[in-house]
Amino acid sequence: MVIHLARAFRQLDLPTDIVLGNAEGPLLEELPSGVQIVDLHARRISRAIVPFASYLRKQQPAGIVSLLTHVNLAAIAARSLARTPSRLCACECGVLSAATRQGGHFASPFFPILARLLYPFADARVAVSNATADDMARSYGFPRGKIHVIVAPVDVEWIRSLATAAVDHPWFRDPSIPIILGVGRMAREKDFPTLVQAFARLRAKRPLHLVLIGDGDQRPILEQEVASLGLSADVWMPGFDPNPFRFMSRSAVTVAPSKWEAGAYSLLESMALGIPVVGTRCPGGVADFLGNGQLGPLAIPGNAESLANCIEEALSAPISPRILQAHAETFSPVAIARRFLELTAPQYL
Repeated sequence: MVIHLARAFRQLDLPTDIVLGNAEGPLLEELPSGVQIVDLHARRISRAIVPFASYLRKQQPAGIVSLLTHVNLAAIAARSLARTPSRLCACECGVLSAATRQGGHFASPFFPILARLLYPFADARVAVSNATADDMARSYGFPRGKIHVIVAPVDVEWIRSLATAAVDHPWFRDPSIPIILGVGRMAREKDFPTLVQAFARLRAKRPLHLVLIGDGDQRPILEQEVASLGLSADVWMPGFDPNPFRFMSRSAVTVAPSKWEAGAYSLLESMALGIPVVGTRCPGGVADFLGNGQLGPLAIPGNAESLANCIEEALSAPISPRILQAHAETFSPVAIARRFLELTAPQYL
């Protein structure tokens, strides 16, 4: 989301900085030219507050867009410390109630309390889906009407250009055996074990392959699940890949089996390539993104039988690629960037 927004702001000829607590990671190579990277050298976001305040005092940016609850809280605190007039838009990209209740990544039982105290000091509050906005209103006690909904951008042309890259694996050279794809962090909320269990049901009936792109603390659990079900010959987990689109374009269906999920952007990215998708009716915005099931089947979260049935439906009766692509094209990065400018720096519109 940050990369797409930065690229769009540069297309609008706006000076753009990306401020990172710690400037590490493979996606740094994907940042567009002309974007300034600011490294705060803070291993924890709480330790980034003072250096970010110093940055704000020095640079005096017109607008600030922060993303993720813990980053939003730190940004609000830093702007208060800096006493800068920069307008701040706090963007919620998760489903806080579910993450807090189920112990998700970047969740803390103190976040709802801190958000109730600090979020009113943001100039604007944004959610990436209607369901996320509803959850914010319930969790933080905000009037729903004061929460804006801005969906994350999908750079369709960029995705399609990267999708043409080669994949050096024999499965992707044999179109006779469909490939089911899962993309995302291997974390509890993504619930890839249920996808493995659903795949086992389908694999018992027909030849199939499962490819899981990503990494995370749940990987050992997934490896154990694959081995215990006797699926090692048909499941490939190559780890994180900065270009998952080359796998998407050659897969039969992309599946997001999440327990909770604000957006499931891998589904929108697959739709940009015309690839069928399957999601779940989990807390968050997946159902919104899939037109409440009109653009892809929605399974019961955590239910392997339901997920297997939805995958079978997507394989046997796929939705037209043109319909999927047209839907993805509505999330233009420049259009989304303009929405953020309306809230943070309207003088540049």
